Amino acid sequence: MFWGKGHLRLSVAVFGSLISRNKKSDLYSSLTTSREKISHNKGKIFAVYRGQNRIPSCVHRKLHKSNSTISNSECRRREHKETEEIASIGFTDTRLTRRLLMQERIEELNAYLRTALISCGIALVVGIICFSIPNATRNATLNSANSAIQTAGSNKPQVDTALKAQKGWYVLSYTAGLPEQLQQAQASIDSANVRLQQARKANSFDESIRLASDANQYAAQASQLMNQVQAQLTANDQKRTQANDRLGSQTTDLANAMSVSEASRQRYNQESAQWLKKYMNPLGDAIMQASSHSKIADNSMLAAAAVMPPTADVSQRGDPLAALTSLDQAKVAIDQINALAKQVTAGLDLQKEAQANAKFTIDKAQVQVQLASTHMQDVVASRGYTADKALSTANSLFVQAEQELAQAYQTMSTPDAREGKTDYLAVFTSAQASITHANQVFAEVDRQKTLDDSARQKLSQVSQTLITANAAISTAQSDLSTLRFNHAAGTWSSVADNVTVAQNNVASAHQMQYDAQQAIVQQSFVLADQKATDTLGQLNQATQLAQAVSSFEGNLESYRTQWPSIHDDAASTINAQTSEITSYGSYDTGAQNDYNSAVDKLRQAESAASNQYYENACSLAQQAKSLASDTGSRAYSAYEDEQRRITERSQPSFSSSDGGDSGGGGFDFGSGDGGDWSGGDSGGGGSDFGGGDGGDFGGGSSGGDGGDW
Repeated sequence: MFWGKGHLRLSVAVFGSLISRNKKSDLYSSLTTSREKISHNKGKIFAVYRGQNRIPSCVHRKLHKSNSTISNSECRRREHKETEEIASIGFTDTRLTRRLLMQERIEELNAYLRTALISCGIALVVGIICFSIPNATRNATLNSANSAIQTAGSNKPQVDTALKAQKGWYVLSYTAGLPEQLQQAQASIDSANVRLQQARKANSFDESIRLASDANQYAAQASQLMNQVQAQLTANDQKRTQANDRLGSQTTDLANAMSVSEASRQRYNQESAQWLKKYMNPLGDAIMQASSHSKIADNSMLAAAAVMPPTADVSQRGDPLAALTSLDQAKVAIDQINALAKQVTAGLDLQKEAQANAKFTIDKAQVQVQLASTHMQDVVASRGYTADKALSTANSLFVQAEQELAQAYQTMSTPDAREGKTDYLAVFTSAQASITHANQVFAEVDRQKTLDDSARQKLSQVSQTLITANAAISTAQSDLSTLRFNHAAGTWSSVADNVTVAQNNVASAHQMQYDAQQAIVQQSFVLADQKATDTLGQLNQATQLAQAVSSFEGNLESYRTQWPSIHDDAASTINAQTSEITSYGSYDTGAQNDYNSAVDKLRQAESAASNQYYENACSLAQQAKSLASDTGSRAYSAYEDEQRRITERSQPSFSSSDGGDSGGGGFDFGSGDGGDWSGGDSGGGGSDFGGGDGGDFGGGSSGGDGGDW
């Protein structure tokens, strides 16, 4: 509640007047002594004043003694009138009455004063909060800007030192533009300090916040510039570290590669005279290439070292990127040196291995060729295979193995005409090839034997498989006749050609069987095995086609034999519902529709059966039964519900007409225009059980004008 200045002044004036005159305690004492005398008239006395919403004149006179607009004569006149009013209710002690009234009003005014004081306290707290929040916001903004400036300022010396160190070591391109960025950063810091000082001295809150925000932005800009400079300096040092690491590691790699290359060169010089020049000349070329790559690697490493001076160097020669480029070139050269050295070593090792194993490898090849020959002869003897048929491939491999063995003997016994040296590598290579081809003879002979056995085993299954297929075809022919006689062609059209196709498959199988047998005679075992496989495939397919006809026949015949019972069951269900549907179907259109659909479905089923579509007929009949089930009971239940509603409507009700009189135009005790038990004409528009205009359960002809019931 809001209190105006008048209320506050009134409360203070009353409170001060009573305290200053020291009347309050005496008044309370007098009132306490006299309270019992007037307690029984208190309510009537107060009603005189409170009913008129005014303060007794005695209170006006005390409250407005100095500045009241009411004159003394007017106040006395009001007191006289109040005395008469009090006397009219039989109480003549007007002085005591006024004291009591004054005490009551003072208590009310004290309550007003307490409320006003509380309101003032709340206003004071709100004012303090409203004042402190902007001040706190301003201080926080100033502190944030100051912190950002301090951070930027503290980082700059470190960045300056790092930049100075790099400018002496790196070439100019690595630090180009960085001093200018630092100058811009310093200018931003200076601007930030100026704005911060202005913000602290600003008189308005908004101006202070704006200047502090500007200072914060300048400080952020300075920090961003220094971060960019620091990032570039860090990237420079990372490249320098990378280049230094690679320079050290590749120096070691180059030394190792040179050592290996030198070792291979010395070995070549010592051993190359033992071997034929056709093998040594390529190795000599490899040594020369390694030497060339060594020079490239040396030069690249020197170039890298030239642009990677010590850290303390201030000659501005440092260029890590150029060093890394030179190191990449050096690495390629080092890899080539290692590869060439490996090639020389491997070539020399091969010559020594060939010389050491040439005689042993020739002997081993001789044994393997002999074993292959024996294996072929055994198969020829046991199975009658010939070299130009089943063993044609094996025989070619055997001839090649013999030729390579002969070549190895020839080379071993005949030194090179120009150099007078034995070509041990050629001997070793020919003997190894002879061993490989001899082993392939074994594998090819065994493969032919496996194919021969597989073809014969499959052909042995043809007779039984053929019997099975013919039996299935014979049964299918009989079943196909049954389908033609008892069922519509559309129901078994998918298998109508199965018997013919199966018979064709059997004929093809006979031809394939013959081809397989002929291939065996010709020792073409690959073809024989394939034809035997195809024969069994044709017969199995014929059996499956014939069995599909029999399966179809069994399925359709099952529907045909079930049709009479399924039809009778559906018809019986429909007939059982007919009486109730006829009598009560109009009460439940859903039940009537289901019954009608069931009858239609059964007719469709009968039509399908007459056309030999028994599967469809059975399905329709089952649907008819499902639709007809319980339709009669549903209709009768709906009929009973309707009869119950009719009966209820024919009995007296307390819920219709627009009121009427209680004994006149209806049975309603209160609806219609009047509402509940009290509206309409029954109560004459009232709300109780009285009559007339007051609305007790009367009015009209049964309530009277004002009775109760």
